[in-house]
Amino acid sequence: IISTLQHIEGIEFVNFGQQGRLGKYPLHFHFCYNAAGSVVKKNVVRESNQRCYVLHQSDKILIEDNVSLDSSGHCYFLE
Repeated sequence: IISTLQHIEGIEFVNFGQQGRLGKYPLHFHFCYNAAGSVVKKNVVRESNQRCYVLHQSDKILIEDNVSLDSSGHCYFLE
């Protein structure tokens, strides 16, 4: 299975995520499997209510030069 390529760069996410609700994260790749060529870089997640960058059953995604500030829970979460 090959997923749609995604390029997320230079975005600020503020007050995203829903605390205590599974799957409600600011940036969440969910069952993308082989997402070769997808890029998440130079982004900011600020004041997240639950986690920041989540990869769930997704592979070959470049995560580079991202930051998080004042966020709740794990910032980088792989499952």
